[in-house]
Amino acid sequence: MAAGHEPALCPPTPKANCTLGASRAISDQQDEGGGLSHLSLLSDLTWSGASRLGRGLWHRHNSNRTSVTHLRRQVYGRLYPLLLVRTDGSTIHIRYKEPKRILMLPMDSSTLPEAERKARLRRQFPSKLQARQEEVLEDLDLEKYKKFWKK
Repeated sequence: MAAGHEPALCPPTPKANCTLGASRAISDQQDEGGGLSHLSLLSDLTWSGASRLGRGLWHRHNSNRTSVTHLRRQVYGRLYPLLLVRTDGSTIHIRYKEPKRILMLPMDSSTLPEAERKARLRRQFPSKLQARQEEVLEDLDLEKYKKFWKK
């Protein structure tokens, strides 16, 4: 080695950029006259690979990536078969985004005759039931039913 010149070795941290330091250390070892040991070469390559991995250059995607993310679509591709009933009573088979069996379109009450419109409204909003008056049993004989009571 040259006097006063230390080889720049990188610490084994994944965030360190050690490609420059590793190549400088290899060139310094070659200048010294000693041969390169396999262990030092392997550790230098490992450190440089770890630095690239830390920066995301050598990141490999696998099947687990799809379970973490979600599809960035407004409309999904899956459509379900559905029976659509129109207001006139006709039916057609369509594909719909939600899994349902049947879908009825609402009736337009402005096109109905007056009598049918009122009948539909009465069925839709029934009148409130009047409270029944309780029947008062004046001639109730309690002695007849005494045998059914527990003591």
